[in-house]
Amino acid sequence: MTDGPLPPGRPLLEICAFSLADADVAISAGADRIELCRAPEADGLTAAEDDLIAAAALLDRIPIHPIVRPRASFEVTTGDIDYMCRTMDLVAELGFPGAVVGMLVDNEPDWSALAEVLPHGVGLDVTFHRAFDLVADQPQALTGLAELGVRRVLTSGRPGRAADNPDSLAALASAAAEAGVVLMAGGGVDGGNAAAVLKTGVRELHASAGGSAGNLRAAEVRALAEVCRQPPT
Repeated sequence: MTDGPLPPGRPLLEICAFSLADADVAISAGADRIELCRAPEADGLTAAEDDLIAAAALLDRIPIHPIVRPRASFEVTTGDIDYMCRTMDLVAELGFPGAVVGMLVDNEPDWSALAEVLPHGVGLDVTFHRAFDLVADQPQALTGLAELGVRRVLTSGRPGRAADNPDSLAALASAAAEAGVVLMAGGGVDGGNAAAVLKTGVRELHASAGGSAGNLRAAEVRALAEVCRQPPT
């Protein structure tokens, strides 16, 4: 299952929600998709099972992609992989259209772990998250991720804010298009710099809108949504 279509050429806005309350604010303020997680202090971990079940009731209003990340590390253990496989299956069973993962080893995607996890959650639209910022050979990694069935990659180009890495993002947007992967820009994206980030060629934006659990700023989501709805310049 994949997200529904947007008007041709219109950028998509994904908002990171650390709680169901945040998700509700994001929906009302104009988000196109939600990444659902918890633990902002860890840059996002898998939501509790009860919250995943409750969030599934929002799917008639907006696509939601839960993050599948058991702990605050990009390196995974055998136990982590088992957890991720089970959680991917649960996410699919609950009807979510997508999920978010990201595992590294030696500054490259953990190809072995990905090969175990990705066959689970059949039909999910999978995003590889900002662990990608640390990958040494990013263009080659885009090709490898596409071959494994990853649909999109979230990145700021390199560590830091997306707005500070326009050349890297532009090069990656081109490489992603060639590889058949959607490139989504995230990392410090806000209403003030979103238009500049879109000029790099990315067509999806990811933002936390100042949010931690229960503190998502509706005004910031609306500002980002307005940028995405403006005609391209």
